[in-house]
This record gives sequence, structure tokens and C-alpha cells, in this order.
Amino acid sequence: MMDTNENGSKLVLILVHPVANAGGFSRPAKSFQKNQDAIDYALEGDSILYVFEDSTVYPMTMGAKSGADWGRSMAESYIYSGLELEKSEIIDMCYHEDAEGSKAFVDSLVDYVISCRSEQEAQL
Repeated sequence: MMDTNENGSKLVLILVHPVANAGGFSRPAKSFQKNQDAIDYALEGDSILYVFEDSTVYPMTMGAKSGADWGRSMAESYIYSGLELEKSEIIDMCYHEDAEGSKAFVDSLVDYVISCRSEQEAQL
């Protein structure tokens, strides 16, 4: 993902806020500069906040780390993060070693494109 949002504002930090368990928080919240570092630290259910210099915040919830749930979660982060999509990163995800995750990733993107197309046609 790029380090700017659709307004051209630069990414300041990525905050990972761990999900609370029965005894409180098991890990501290941490901030990161790189998306991959944040994803590596986050566990399923953790909140990830992308914070930009114009005070724009894009939240997402970390999904599973593998399989179909992971693929859907990665597609959701690409679609709804507000960041510019990099074609090379999307292609890398399509050929990821986790075949089930890659298939779910592609399926989610295709569903999104079909949904957008349906909305456009409904407006005509």
C-alpha cells in the first residue's frame, strides 16, 4: 500500500490496539511506520488504525493470519483503507503461497467490483 491517502495526506503512523481478553489487555498497543510490521504484530481481532497527517484515520480489524478469512481480511484492508492500491502488491497477493487465502482475496475483490458496477448501473 502507498503511504498517502486519497487526499494526498501522508501516513504518519499505524496504531495496533490489541483486543481485550477476560483479564484485560494481554499486549500493549504499539505504533508502526510500516504496514507489514503492524500486520506481523497484530493478532486476530486487534484494531489497526491508519493515521494520516491531516488527522484522517482509517480503522480496520485484523482478521485471521491464514486461510480464507485472512484473504478476505486482506482484501477488505485494500478496499477500505483509503490508501492507493499498488497493482504489484495485488498481484503478489493473487499468487501468495496460501492458496486458500489468495482465492478468498481475489473473490472478495471481484465481489467488490461487481457490487460497484451494480451500483453504477442502478444510478443510470
